[in-house]
Amino acid sequence: MTIDTVRLLETISSGTLSADQRADTYKTLTQCMLDCFRNEDSVAIPGFGAFVAEKVAEHVDTDPDTGKRMLYPPCVRLSYQPSVLLRKKITG
Repeated sequence: MTIDTVRLLETISSGTLSADQRADTYKTLTQCMLDCFRNEDSVAIPGFGAFVAEKVAEHVDTDPDTGKRMLYPPCVRLSYQPSVLLRKKITG
């Protein structure tokens, strides 16, 4: 899924939206992103980067503090990959 950043920012900052409408827009956006992550899809925001969801299987690992072996349930892990444009802006 790719979010059109320009249109999103124009809509939110246009001043034509009430506080309730901005809150609904934010809630809808985050819900849409959560649905994508649950389906293990990535969400790309042009000029910012991509959030990538990957499924991690159930696994046994050792707790470094206690040395005790623990069983971790399966989960979805998110990672962030910045866009090339953002990296260039940050590093100069």
